Amino acid sequence: MTPAVYMAMEHATELQGRGVKGLAFEWKVPQDGLDLDVLVRSGDRIEYGAQLKDVQSAAGLNSATKGIAAKQLRGSIDGQKVAILDVHDIKAALTDKILERIASRAKLTEATFVLRFEDGSITVPANGPTYP
Repeated sequence: MTPAVYMAMEHATELQGRGVKGLAFEWKVPQDGLDLDVLVRSGDRIEYGAQLKDVQSAAGLNSATKGIAAKQLRGSIDGQKVAILDVHDIKAALTDKILERIASRAKLTEATFVLRFEDGSITVPANGPTYP
């Protein structure tokens, strides 16, 4: 399985374990800047949407989050948006400059960015919601 598919299945299983109903996969509306890998629907409403990425290094976060902000979580939904990035690196490799860019992109998209490093996670903004 490719990392993105595996990540989507893993995240959906975690949401299901939390009692979340209405799970769906792959919602794309390119003209609105939405590309959600995992979402939670209630009727016609999207109450939660997640974009998942596998990133090889902390340096790769710049381009990964730039693409997410420009094409995947730019559009609006009725609920919260989350970008979850599995980073094959350690937290110490994250520079202040990259973190500032991610914070700006989180604010721009009104989404929470979860950076999952090999030695722990960072959530941007720190108090941003990550689950429905």
